[in-house]
Amino acid sequence: MRAQTGPQAARSPIPARAREAFGLFAALAAALLLSTANLRAQEADSEANEKSRPLETKNIFGFTSGTDIGPDQDREMEFETNLAFGKRNGVYNVGSQKATLEVNPTDWLEIDTGFSGAFDRIRGVDGLNDRSGANFGGVDSKFSFVLVHRSVETPVGLTVSIEPEWSRVSEAGRLNWAFSAETRIIVDTELVPAKLYAALNAIYAPELSSDLEGSAVERTARLGVSAALAYSLDPALTLGAKQIVLGAELEYETAHENFGLTRFAGDALFFGPTLYVHFNDRLFLAAAISTQITGRQASDPNLFDLGNFTRNKAQMTIGVDF
Repeated sequence: MRAQTGPQAARSPIPARAREAFGLFAALAAALLLSTANLRAQEADSEANEKSRPLETKNIFGFTSGTDIGPDQDREMEFETNLAFGKRNGVYNVGSQKATLEVNPTDWLEIDTGFSGAFDRIRGVDGLNDRSGANFGGVDSKFSFVLVHRSVETPVGLTVSIEPEWSRVSEAGRLNWAFSAETRIIVDTELVPAKLYAALNAIYAPELSSDLEGSAVERTARLGVSAALAYSLDPALTLGAKQIVLGAELEYETAHENFGLTRFAGDALFFGPTLYVHFNDRLFLAAAISTQITGRQASDPNLFDLGNFTRNKAQMTIGVDF
């Protein structure tokens, strides 16, 4: 998310409440590791262990990623819809539709290549021109490296992903050029084998951008952490689907006006439910919606940061293996 600039933007380092939030997520990560080790120590036999990985976790946590990427030589097409809606006033609805080809040369590397279309409807929002339309959005790729595969012997998985992206439509609906490189450190585990899953993500996303109507180049960055839980329903409740997973996630993001994170622009805390439906061996659907429950823009005393972020966001992904 691009941070807004202006003469009133704060020039201070990351504020105390941001440091407290990151400390809380670090404590959650430590608790996750300890609780997982304890649960694994109490498992009674190897037969139960063999059932502890019934699905890939990459898409089950909503906006939070899981560590699994699939087996060697796996190929998949994903169609992802992203929506962002709600500002302080007026009508603000923007979104994108992305198609992605995912290929696994090995079981530790996934390479994604995709392109997207952008659409928007903006009316009466302070600081933004009224706009409505659709356009080519941009292209992106993602490289996911599995450093530790989750297993009985190593119950906590670890993956690092880097997602370079070139886009040509800003979140204000104006034509621009922007290059970003979101990087995630991803950790996940099974708190209850084959039933309750947990994930933590640490996110850093620098971005270079320039409006085509101007000449200035902006350097912004987003820093974030997210935590999610997902519970796999009993097969008797899946209504014919192979698997249904319900969950919830909490995301904390900060926006900054430079790559070094010393010019704080705002922060936001999001919370929302997630859904994952594994219809069969080839088809799945994943969906999530999150609402900003608190936040503050550096240049605005009002509750919520609705300059750097939106009030709500939603995502739906349909995946097909082939």
